[in-house]
Amino acid sequence: MKLIRLPGLLAFIIIVALTSLLLLVTADHIILQGSKATLEKISGTQVDIATADLTLSPLGIDLSGIEITSSSDPMQNAVAVDQASFSLDTGNLLLRKVIVEDMLLSGVKTGTPRQRPGKIFSREDHRPGTAPKFLQEALLPSIQELDVREILENENLETLILAEQTRAEIEDRQVFWQQRLKELPDKPRITEYRRRLQKIKKTDTKDVQAVLKGTQDLNILKNDILNDINLLKTTRHDLQKDYATINSRVEQTKRAPANDIRRLKNKYGPSPGGAGNISRLIFGDKFATWTERTLTWYTKINPFLQKIRDDRQRAATSKPPRAKGLDVHFPEDNPLPDFLIRQARVSAVSDRGNLAGTISNITNQQPILGKPLEFSLSGTQTDQSKNFRFNGTIDRINPSAAKDIYSLDFTGYDIKDLKLTSGSLPLTLHDGLADIKAEAVIENGIFDAAIAIKARQTSFKAELDDQADEIYRSLAAAVGRISSFSLEAEIDGSPEDYAISISSDIDRILRQVVNNLLTEYKTRFEQELETAVMQKVSPSLEELDRKLDELEAVDKELADRLRLAEEILGDGIFKGISKGLNLLPF
Repeated sequence: MKLIRLPGLLAFIIIVALTSLLLLVTADHIILQGSKATLEKISGTQVDIATADLTLSPLGIDLSGIEITSSSDPMQNAVAVDQASFSLDTGNLLLRKVIVEDMLLSGVKTGTPRQRPGKIFSREDHRPGTAPKFLQEALLPSIQELDVREILENENLETLILAEQTRAEIEDRQVFWQQRLKELPDKPRITEYRRRLQKIKKTDTKDVQAVLKGTQDLNILKNDILNDINLLKTTRHDLQKDYATINSRVEQTKRAPANDIRRLKNKYGPSPGGAGNISRLIFGDKFATWTERTLTWYTKINPFLQKIRDDRQRAATSKPPRAKGLDVHFPEDNPLPDFLIRQARVSAVSDRGNLAGTISNITNQQPILGKPLEFSLSGTQTDQSKNFRFNGTIDRINPSAAKDIYSLDFTGYDIKDLKLTSGSLPLTLHDGLADIKAEAVIENGIFDAAIAIKARQTSFKAELDDQADEIYRSLAAAVGRISSFSLEAEIDGSPEDYAISISSDIDRILRQVVNNLLTEYKTRFEQELETAVMQKVSPSLEELDRKLDELEAVDKELADRLRLAEEILGDGIFKGISKGLNLLPF
């Protein structure tokens, strides 16, 4: 009995040969399409791979011409790799474990142009709740050229109200005292006393009867004059008290403009607080954009690492369906994860410089491997003027105590046409060099990052329109004179809720500009306001002075009448009169 039938064996060999040949023919295509699908799933954008080759001895894969479309610009590549090759551990592959001992990425470039636009499958839409909170306000005082005359048209001045009240009061007292003046002895009456005195003086002293009558008439005249003098004195005293009260009201009204000016200064003048954090105004939006982009890539990569925890949770809670098997993992002497890249070497060479580095322990099963992912990248420009180092550790050995540490040190970073702000102050950092140091720690989803930047040989440009406020024109001019600056930023929180704090020595320079401008504007505004207020209230105040002069004229009239009466009473003839004497003293 034959154990193997020759026709069957030949048929088996032919089938195996054809299958192997088919696999060899289609392997490259399968690998290319599989690689594209995997990378597109991670990046969310179109991935192009020029060629894919399978090598059998040793077992490995070579990919060339890898281009990953940028998620923000379909005509640009986020990353381009000239060559990617890696070797596989054949023994572990038979155990369904993909172990890459060594991986080489050469010709790595970023931001390269594409020949055709790539597709973007998922845009970097702003995640709900991720708007950054800035710990300092970016405040500029409101400096607007206000029309003081328009202000006064819309404001009720206390001065005018008081002036109207005082004017009415003066007019009322003027009417009263004019009427009172008519009731008092006037000058003709007092002049009549002089005529009577002259008549008495003509008495015949030889005629006894005439002398006695003259003495009697002289006493009557004296009493009449004294009564009028007392009446005039009493009235004038009352008038002077009334005048003092009214004059006090006028003086109070004259002080009212100062109160009006002070109130309007506080209401319409520039804020006394001055400028707030101007660095936040200039750099805040750019830092928010950089932070969002970084968090976007972090949230894309994190699910790959988060799979560790998700797999454990599913393994602990799920049960196999009825009649289905369950994979049981028995303890291993040297356990290995299902997928592992022990070491990936990255290199890029260009006419501007070199970039090289390594990434170790790439896997989503760190608890099995017992080692964190570590990477170290460094680069040097050809002339040694620029150096770049980026190191980090991503630790998921204990998924409940996840911790990532990143460190960046860049010396001589070239700044070219970096758009900082738009709107009222459109600023662009045209060129410059920057030394950048950054440290970041992410622990259980909460991150704490610090960034320090020292820039030199800087050149700012501002494109202001003709209608720009004076404060923005002054700031733009001041920024244009800045040739170096330092800046520090702190970012902390979670990807869904984080805060940014920014400080810079630019604040000191620009705050002084703003404060000087504020002082100049405040002085000009206050001078214009004082002039306008006084121009508006001066007619009313001058009218009060005229009304007060009219009331003062009443007092002058009383004084003249009183002086005239006292002059008559001062005649020597009255001094010779003694009580009980019936003889004329002449």
